[in-house]
Amino acid sequence: PPPLPRGSLRSEMSWSPGPSAYSPSPQAAHRQGHGAGSTGSTPNASPSKAAGLSLKELGKELQEQGRADAVLVSQLRQQVIWEELEVLKRESSGRFSGIYALPSFHSIWDWHGVMCVRAGLYRHGVFKFTVKIPSKYPLEPPKVAFSPQCIPYHPFVNQRTGVVSFQFLLMQDNNPEGKWEPTRHRLHTLIYLVKSLFYPNQRDPRVSSLRGDKAVNAFQLYNPSFHGGGPGAAVIKGAVQNPEAAQCLTANARWWEANWDKVRIVEEACGLSALEASPADVASLRACDRDAARTVADIQAQLNDPSLCFRGHVALCVSQSQDKLGCNQGDFSMRFRDDLDA
Repeated sequence: PPPLPRGSLRSEMSWSPGPSAYSPSPQAAHRQGHGAGSTGSTPNASPSKAAGLSLKELGKELQEQGRADAVLVSQLRQQVIWEELEVLKRESSGRFSGIYALPSFHSIWDWHGVMCVRAGLYRHGVFKFTVKIPSKYPLEPPKVAFSPQCIPYHPFVNQRTGVVSFQFLLMQDNNPEGKWEPTRHRLHTLIYLVKSLFYPNQRDPRVSSLRGDKAVNAFQLYNPSFHGGGPGAAVIKGAVQNPEAAQCLTANARWWEANWDKVRIVEEACGLSALEASPADVASLRACDRDAARTVADIQAQLNDPSLCFRGHVALCVSQSQDKLGCNQGDFSMRFRDDLDA
């Protein structure tokens, strides 16, 4: 090795191989804040303990401490997830009725569930779904997707992947953009929001003022064109995953607006509901008033047009959901029907 420099630096320097011939000794480095005992570089190691360790031993100790910290964080995060499951169990007969969700056997971060819709337009629908909880939860929201085997026909559900968008449902006066807020929102919050996709607020005064099919009108809340051009419409437009369903709702509303008076006059004259009249009702009407029967049949044909028949699309996906799960077979069907009718 080269000769050491003269003076007081002799006791402060030691030779080591590498790009630089000289490097501070542990004692000097510790005083200058660069050594193994520096709190800036090794926050979890005490200076007194680190001073007696080689670099290899110190690295091994810090690695073990890091693993211990990671295990602690993982355990805390898992505890949070188990608490979410307790919430679902505790309120299973309340706001989470009809929802069955559990972590998978392989990972607590992957959940599987079934949603049974007990009322409204999607009544008797049985939709399987999955929940993917990200590593940064609750800083980032979980992702919910319905099974590709049977995806609900809904503006906020991607018809190809089953992915659900729920920004509009998070909108409040203090959260106008519908952003996920880690301090307020949790997994059970998201699952409840997904359930509410099938139960829109029919008491909204904007919905009650619409003409036509009341059950379909409630879903106009999920239609951007229903909200005009305000900020709420922009949030909904960004949340729409199935543009075809949104366009179908728009066409349905426009048809009823243009034909409401005609339908009302025919219904008052015939004593029938053009929307609910069965083929037998139309046949009976034809026997006494052929023109009126023809008008009712024409109205029904227009309402059954796929471009505006939102109710028809929903009825199809509900029927498919039961067939895919085998809900029409034997005793299981009986028990399942009882559960849905509860």
